[in-house]
Amino acid sequence: MSCSMRGWLTLLVLIFAATSAAAAEPKRVLLLHSFGPQFAPWAFFAGQFREELFKQSPDKIDLYEASLEGARFQQPDEQRPVVDYLAALFGTRKLDLIVTIGAPAAFFVQKYRAQFFPSTPLVIGASEHRAIDYGSLTSNDAPVTVTLEFKEWIENILQVLPTQPT
Repeated sequence: MSCSMRGWLTLLVLIFAATSAAAAEPKRVLLLHSFGPQFAPWAFFAGQFREELFKQSPDKIDLYEASLEGARFQQPDEQRPVVDYLAALFGTRKLDLIVTIGAPAAFFVQKYRAQFFPSTPLVIGASEHRAIDYGSLTSNDAPVTVTLEFKEWIENILQVLPTQPT
């Protein structure tokens, strides 16, 4: 796990500790996946996050996970059932933290958070840094982004591919 991610997790643990009113009450964390919990490379990020969160948190964690399966099909109008599901699940339950995995989940939360979790802290995880609308971030938002250099990817692929006969 990168130092950056460990730093954010340490920060989250400190936030949890500072806001902990009752040790018996678990912290509710929503992990929202863009494409489902098993899609690489996001599954690796989510797994590492889960592991470190449980390991480092001084509080009990009540972890919820949901997925935007429709993000694979690029159909934003298919998000209404997910909005309704999350509103039903968390309409009367306070979330202590939302963590998005991938840009579609980040876009989703930023679009709909005012409806049912307007003041909940948000960690935008595993999103390409150019996909984040930094102007819409609040003081409760913390982006943990990645940088994809496609030019370097192509150069590396061309170096390792065997030469094709013409």
